[in-house]
Amino acid sequence: MPFSLKERTYRNLSKLNIRTLPETVEELFSKTTLNLANSQITSLPPEIGNLTQLEALILSGNNLTSLPLSLRNLRKLTYVNISGNRSLNQDYMFDCFRGVETVISDKYIWNLKELPF
Repeated sequence: MPFSLKERTYRNLSKLNIRTLPETVEELFSKTTLNLANSQITSLPPEIGNLTQLEALILSGNNLTSLPLSLRNLRKLTYVNISGNRSLNQDYMFDCFRGVETVISDKYIWNLKELPF
């Protein structure tokens, strides 16, 4: 039986130096875990909010300065790692990650399910 990327639930794109994701990101990924660590990504398209099956998102070690609010559409998301994005404004991350169980950033490890939103 041939190997199929479509059948995998984990997509590791770490250390690929891809810098940005295409706006058609939802056509490329139907995974539950997306690892984009250390990929030199500077931004995420709002369409990342269309990855409805995503449960874990690893964005550590990139060059992100902001996150699209569309991330709050990811109702199955339970784990996010945004550490190592030194220019990322973490003040509004709660708006992006409502309902996410664990968020790891440079300053904090949050269990956001326990916070009253």
